[in-house]
Amino acid sequence: MSNTPSITKCEVLLADLKRGCTRRLVDEVAVETSLAVYINGRKYSVLSASPTEIRELIMGYLMTESLIRRIDEISKLEVFEGRVDVHLRRARRSRGDPSNPHGDEASPVRFSSKAIVDVIEDLNSRAEIHRRTGGVHAAALADESGSIQAISEDISRYSAVDKAVGKAALRGLNMRRLLLALTGRVSSGIAIKAASMGIPVIASMSAPTDLGVKVSSESGITLIGFACRDRLNIYSHPERIIIEEYDG
Repeated sequence: MSNTPSITKCEVLLADLKRGCTRRLVDEVAVETSLAVYINGRKYSVLSASPTEIRELIMGYLMTESLIRRIDEISKLEVFEGRVDVHLRRARRSRGDPSNPHGDEASPVRFSSKAIVDVIEDLNSRAEIHRRTGGVHAAALADESGSIQAISEDISRYSAVDKAVGKAALRGLNMRRLLLALTGRVSSGIAIKAASMGIPVIASMSAPTDLGVKVSSESGITLIGFACRDRLNIYSHPERIIIEEYDG
């Protein structure tokens, strides 16, 4: 499945309403797949995702679902067409249990507004499938300097986050010191995933929902929406953000 492309081509009829005519052309569209996830032989869930980086997706998914704390709790992970079989070394955890292996922050983490803008612009420029098809979301984890440490794209906002988390976990990164950057809206589900990993800041190019703001506020997460060169809408816990004039 890892060899399945994320983009395919489709013939479309373009209706040009200004000129009152039509023409046929070939368009690029994002590929979507459905994955049944089995844990220790029992069906747990079905995910919609792009057909790449499946191992990273499942690792991140298990962590943000609070089913595991570390990836070494996975004894076997097998990917088949439309199905993933996972065997865990330990009993499943319930969602909401502490899942971050790094403990509390050694020192408070803060991000400059310039670093946040740099991350957002870097994410946007590197999200090739998003740019070519408009049919996927992108997510990245970045450090305090604004350097992206993990980035992924997926047809699902949730799966894009899970893939980025899985990549960061494979590298042993401390997610309590990373910023989660997104192209899509921040719903309660995205905020819950960030909270489960101890991620302190979420910054999105798009808008949050009311429950996204509520969960972020209650979880101690700094939530930023409409992030761009000209502005940051900070909805919760602004104390982590160092405001600087951006002249990049």
